[in-house]
Formats: sequence, C-alpha cells, structure tokens
Amino acid sequence: MKRSRIALALGDLAPNMFNKVKIVFWYAYFAIRHRLNILPAFSINVRIVIFGHECRLIVSDISDFWTMKDVLVDKDYDVEFGGQPKVILDLGGNIGISSLYFALKYPAATVHVFEPDPFSFKRLEKNISGLSNVRAYQYAISAEPATVDFQHSQTSVHSSVVSKSSDESVIKVNAIDLDGALQLAGVTTIDICKFDIEGSERYIFDGFKGFKSVRNYIGEMHYDKMSLKPQDIRSIAEKNGYMYHERFIVPGKRSIVKIWKSSSTK
Repeated sequence: MKRSRIALALGDLAPNMFNKVKIVFWYAYFAIRHRLNILPAFSINVRIVIFGHECRLIVSDISDFWTMKDVLVDKDYDVEFGGQPKVILDLGGNIGISSLYFALKYPAATVHVFEPDPFSFKRLEKNISGLSNVRAYQYAISAEPATVDFQHSQTSVHSSVVSKSSDESVIKVNAIDLDGALQLAGVTTIDICKFDIEGSERYIFDGFKGFKSVRNYIGEMHYDKMSLKPQDIRSIAEKNGYMYHERFIVPGKRSIVKIWKSSSTK
C-alpha cells in the first residue's frame, strides 16, 4: 500500500474531519522524520474510533502508525472465535493498540498485556486508561525469570531482547517465562494469545509447558531473529492437535501465523 493510501486509510479511523486531517498530517511528518531524521521528535495525541468507541492515542513515531494500520486497518489479529473469549494474552503490547482492539472487540474478556520497553509502557498505560478489562505488566518474555539486556530501538516496534541494529541502545528490563506470565496474570487457560515480540516467540514454541492451555495463537513470526523455521512451527502445532495457517509478509523472514484448535475457530 502506498504511503498516501496508508495515510488516508488511517484517517478513516478518525471520528471527524478535523482528526482525519490531523492523522494524515502527522503520518506525513513522522514518515519524513523517519526517512531523513531532520525533524524534532515529540509525542502527539490523535483520536480514532475502534468498534464504535472513540479513543485517544499517544503516538511518537512512524512505527505507531504502522501498528495502527496492521491492527486496525488490515486487521492482522482478527480471529473468528467460536463464542465470547474470556481471557486474552497480548505479548508485546507496544503502546497498547492491539490491547485496545481486543478489549473493545471483546468487552467481556480480560486482556493481559506484557510490554518490557519502559518508554512504550508509559504510553501503553495512558492509552489503555479508562478500560477496566486490561491489565498491564512490564515484562519481556524469555526462557526464565531474569533481568535481561533489551535492545531499545528508536522505532519502538523493533525493540527486542534478541535483535541488534545501529539505532538501538541497551537497557536492562525484567523478563519472565511464559508459564510464569500465566501465573502472574492469575490464569490457567487462554482463549487468544496474540504475540509480536521480535524473535522471543520462540519461547512459545520451545519450553512453554502450558502450550495446550491456549485455544488460539495469532501473531508475527520473525524467522530472521531465531533458529526455528516455518516447518518447525507447523510440526509443533500439528503435533499438539492444532490447525495452522501462515501468511508471509517478507518471504522466509516474517509472517503472520494463526494456530487454533479445530473446535474454536474457523
């Protein structure tokens, strides 16, 4: 999708013309800043409508708009769920857009969102404020509970405990294994597990004792940041009695994968 079409599609999320123009303008501003790095950095408020609810979002870089497009325009995390989910796990909540999406689509569900980046977490807390069905935890997902190095990227969606690039600085964050995350959230079964954790999704498919306690998995695979391959994910899913579908965004490197128990979704 061309940049101008993305900007207009994002503008269509606005509740009125004023906010539509505001979104289009700031999308262009942050796109230029990302490309040329010549404009000052700061956060702005935009208003959008999600499932009939007007929401205020605090955004500060172009990646926030990319996430809005993925989640709210392209609906990458849409799941045809058989019935109303009660518990949703959002791994890699970033600034809270996916949590808003799930919390407003499924108001009877509780969303437990994990985000380790302290800069993103502050905005996440503000963006989900007012929603009584979202619980936020400032943790990374790792192999075991620990304090780990976290690569903080200027483009927030690329921050990770595994990736390294020229625009990243290293900070220390708290990490938890996925079984511990469920214990912290006080849940034993998960209806939907969304993940976008920049390579740490390997800990879902390798070492998660409660794998079968999740009815639906949906998220982004980063094969360029881990040793697991597409055939490994398919094999793990099918071995545990799940259906599997994968759509590649970048051939061989990044994909959106849906894994579900046959009785829960279509």
